[in-house]
Amino acid sequence: MINPNKFNKPTQNNVMVSKEFCYLIGVGLGDGSLTIRNYFQKRKIRQPYQATIYKFKLITKDKDFALRFKKCLEREFNIKLKLMRYFHKQNKRYYYEVALEKRKLVLFLKKYLDNLKWVFTNLPKELQLEILRGLFDSEGWVNVYRKKYIRFGIGLQDKKKFILLKRLIENQDLKYTYNLQKPSKTQFGNKPTFVITFHKNAKSFYQILKPLTIQRKDIVAKTFYGVSYV
Repeated sequence: MINPNKFNKPTQNNVMVSKEFCYLIGVGLGDGSLTIRNYFQKRKIRQPYQATIYKFKLITKDKDFALRFKKCLEREFNIKLKLMRYFHKQNKRYYYEVALEKRKLVLFLKKYLDNLKWVFTNLPKELQLEILRGLFDSEGWVNVYRKKYIRFGIGLQDKKKFILLKRLIENQDLKYTYNLQKPSKTQFGNKPTFVITFHKNAKSFYQILKPLTIQRKDIVAKTFYGVSYV
């Protein structure tokens, strides 16, 4: 468990740098959202209400992903959080949300998400792997083509995050291919996407990450490789 009051810099010898903390960093670089915004509300009778809202959250359609994110937050910061579920009318599906709204903890996470030099300073490979896992759970996919071969991939629009991802993969001694995809008309943000794929080395990638957090992805891989391999 991390104590934000005492924990200053993640190092290899610091036992407080856990797999859960690194996983949270990975999710924060992907689907996780860290926001700090001012809230202002006018009132007819009383004085206007003003506050600053601090939030680190994950919204996903995968319950297992949300539960792992929730579990990591609870273990690291010794808190209890709620798993919220709501129906999105436009997308016609349910989504799950987990949110951390404690000011000190959100600022603590922001500190290490804004400056990622510590990741490649003293952090061992097994902890770097958890950052990669958080990124794959957020931005990764797995596809099987014509029942002949399987491919894993991760796509990011931010170039700095893409460079970080490349280093994380290279430190795991994995071979990969990458390309730059042009934005589609329906793509949010209208930015090109940096895509890393594992085709010939897909088995090695799955070996170090298995079992995958999101069950629907893991089932695809298990079905392709067979029970005896997994």
